[in-house]
Amino acid sequence: MIKQIPLVLKFPDWPKLDQHAWAAFFAEGGLFDDTGPFQGWSEGSRLKRRQSYGQWLSFVARTDPAALELFPSERITQERVERYLEECEVRLKTRSSAGLILDLYVLAQGFAPRLIGLGSTVERVAY
Repeated sequence: MIKQIPLVLKFPDWPKLDQHAWAAFFAEGGLFDDTGPFQGWSEGSRLKRRQSYGQWLSFVARTDPAALELFPSERITQERVERYLEECEVRLKTRSSAGLILDLYVLAQGFAPRLIGLGSTVERVAY
C-alpha cells in the first residue's frame, strides 16, 4: 500500500533541518544575544506561516523528495517555486496562491537573506 502524502506536512514530519531552522527563527535572547529573525511574530503569524511552509514541504515531498535532503535555502529555487505556484493556481484562488508564495518568500529570507532570488516570482503573483 502506498502512503499518500498529505497536502500539508505537519511539523513533526518536516525534515530535521527545517525543524531546527524553524526553532531558530523564534529564538529569544537578551540585548547581546542572537535572536531569531522572526522572534517578534505573534502566535497567529507563526501558525499561519508554519501551515504555509508545510504546504511547500508537501509539494517538495510529492514532486522531488530527494530535495528534502537539501538545506532549506538550497531547496527554495526559482524553478521549484514556479512549479509550486503552478500547482497552487490549479487548486486555489489567485489571492491564496499569492499568500502562499509570499509566505515562502518571507521564510526564505530567514533561511538565507542574501541567497534567495525569488523577487520576480513574488512580484508576479502579488500584483
